[in-house]
Amino acid sequence: LCQRKELEQGIKRSQNRLSQTRYQAGRKQQDVEFIEEQLQQRLTYIRQLEVEIDSLDRNIDTLTAEVERQQHELEARRQKYRTAMRMDRHITGADSPLLFILSGRTFPQMLRRQRYAREHASALRTSGLRIMAAQDHLRYLRSLLLTAKGERSTRMDEIIIQRRELTRGHAVDSARLQQLKRQATDIQRDVTERTRQLNELDKIA
Repeated sequence: LCQRKELEQGIKRSQNRLSQTRYQAGRKQQDVEFIEEQLQQRLTYIRQLEVEIDSLDRNIDTLTAEVERQQHELEARRQKYRTAMRMDRHITGADSPLLFILSGRTFPQMLRRQRYAREHASALRTSGLRIMAAQDHLRYLRSLLLTAKGERSTRMDEIIIQRRELTRGHAVDSARLQQLKRQATDIQRDVTERTRQLNELDKIA
């Protein structure tokens, strides 16, 4: 009877320990998963910054090429206009729209030259404005890129420190979790053995 009581008390104590150990293991598992989630969030944030920076880089490259193309077109247009004015031997070295118009041999030719000069001036003005707008946007994108790179640098420094701390905490919590699981297994084995012994006593009685 004394042995039976001792076994029953031992089983009860072991079951209580098992319940507490499993509860602690469950809490520790949550801690480990929370740390893993935080690590993943930080990696995701860095990847998002990288995507933003890559996108800005591509936009800047595209816009830079477009600005260069427009500048070449503008210069080609100016050169074409200079060539047209200098084709008239009466104009001696001066790139003057007025001289270009007045040097027409006939009145209709003067009107055509006036229209050409006016269209040319309008085209130059439009091209110039377009280039200025593109350059303004380019400066804006470059400022965004600098800001994003600064943000990435700052966040990377913070995340490296946080990752080091989180990784250390993750290692400690993971080790403790494995320890609790082993303890739970040992306690469960003890409960099973005591229960077997109690069943043996029941058979004898």
